[in-house]
Amino acid sequence: MNVEDTIVAVSSPPGSALRGIVRLSGCDSLRIAEAVFKSDAADGWQADKTNRCVRGGVRVADADLPGMMLVFHAPKSYTRQDMVELHTLGAATILGMIVDACLQAGARRANAGEFTARAFLAGAMGADQIQGVAAMISARSDSEL
Repeated sequence: MNVEDTIVAVSSPPGSALRGIVRLSGCDSLRIAEAVFKSDAADGWQADKTNRCVRGGVRVADADLPGMMLVFHAPKSYTRQDMVELHTLGAATILGMIVDACLQAGARRANAGEFTARAFLAGAMGADQIQGVAAMISARSDSEL
């Protein structure tokens, strides 16, 4: 695992849903996200270093789907790196196409648990919190959760 790479993965649970999330983390997150996201905001929002929600559309094939881009600048993110979440329709095919576009723009596919590993390595989480995240992800019932 190279923590200097910009990584990408679907962040929402598997299956169809009203909303799906593709997450990027690393120094090129914003640049890569801009390759697949068209903002409705006026020019200049990129220079703003505050965490923010940008409305617009996610480019998939030849279509712009409605969406939002949540921008988290380091160190105020889960991984303590620059991070972006692209929110759009939750169809698995669409989310896969967005991940593919991010890969073409320079991201690397995240390994399982890599976002949380980056948070741990950056000191944002302790080992007990990491175990808690893993337990929540693997829970198959309310009682396990």
